Amino acid sequence: MSFQNYEMARIYKIHGLVQGVGFRSFVYYKAQSLGIHGYVQNETDGTVTVFAEGNKDTLSTFEKYLRAGSDFSHVTEVEIFDALPSGYNDFEIR
Repeated sequence: MSFQNYEMARIYKIHGLVQGVGFRSFVYYKAQSLGIHGYVQNETDGTVTVFAEGNKDTLSTFEKYLRAGSDFSHVTEVEIFDALPSGYNDFEIR
């Protein structure tokens, strides 16, 4: 089986003090270090959305980082939604 057969995707909606504090850069570097593909973007309601593709173990590790947040952020809630992989080739900040 190829790696793609194990791919899954999730959408994370991050609540708390997560805009204007370097949170998207934090997410970007964690995703890069884990080999996760997708994107992170600010939303108009003050949340941050993360679309992440990877295998189950790496997404589990990534979720722990999202819940902990960066040094200057304060995460109060992480909503998680299953999604279909879209075939991203990298991870980007939007």
